[in-house]
Amino acid sequence: MLIAQISDCHIRDHEGWFGRLVDTTETLGLVVEHLLALEPAPDVILATGDLTDDGTPAQYAILRDVLAPIAERIVPLPGNHDEGPFFRLAFADLLPADTAVDHCSYVVDRHPVRLVGLDTSLPGRHDGLFDADREAWLEEALSADDRPTLVFTHFPPFDTGLVFMDQAGVSNADRLRATIERHPHVRLLVTGHLHRPIQTNTA
Repeated sequence: MLIAQISDCHIRDHEGWFGRLVDTTETLGLVVEHLLALEPAPDVILATGDLTDDGTPAQYAILRDVLAPIAERIVPLPGNHDEGPFFRLAFADLLPADTAVDHCSYVVDRHPVRLVGLDTSLPGRHDGLFDADREAWLEEALSADDRPTLVFTHFPPFDTGLVFMDQAGVSNADRLRATIERHPHVRLLVTGHLHRPIQTNTA
């Protein structure tokens, strides 16, 4: 199974000061072209949050238009720049019917590797939270099947050394790590948020 990841696209519908530095719509279009050209093609494409900059319907419309050529393989999750209700509307055709009510967490079971999406974003906040409800949901999701599993979320549950990113991280990260570590069939945790490639392990 081949898995690709896109993250932190920050699609905008206005220029602004940052928009004068980078056209995020054009950049995402180039990413889509690259993904379409891959051989072999990825089976799924994880989209790990901050897919828009302000979470507006107009920005989601632009996002979906750019993603249209790869839409059937997108597995989306919101980040701190997304807005939950508009996110759910924009991706209503891709989110499972049993997506959690109070957070946009869900499981994709149709591949050899289970995909468990954990939403720790908070409305109107730039940090995240792994609370008791999310812990119970994740524990149940991971206990339901012992096949090889990938967990994907927006905030990394570890300190990166990037102070401004760590300050806007996920609260109770130690509980999140502990929950995952109780389930050795979780082979990989994939996150967004950092705008750069970083990897670590638990050894």
